[in-house]
Amino acid sequence: MIVTPLIAPLCTVGAFNGQQVKTWRANDWASKVMALINGGNPAAAIAQIKVAPSVKDLKALQTIMTLSKMKGRYPNVDAAISDNLDLLAAPRLHRSP
Repeated sequence: MIVTPLIAPLCTVGAFNGQQVKTWRANDWASKVMALINGGNPAAAIAQIKVAPSVKDLKALQTIMTLSKMKGRYPNVDAAISDNLDLLAAPRLHRSP
């Protein structure tokens, strides 16, 4: 099974001096993964965590889980977050953008 990360597509923002300017939309990855968890699908959330775009996104998810008092409710999700934070922290394992 192939899992693709939840990444916002490239979109046109507007024109600058007659040229179209393209930029990435704000990535809402952590809230999308929290929606999976809140929807009762921790297996899909773990699959998304394994293909997390960056350490920053994983830390944001970890913070959201702590603030929403979801930490500890899904031990497999907590373990996946901490394991992948460790994996992505190693410089040779960073995913390219």
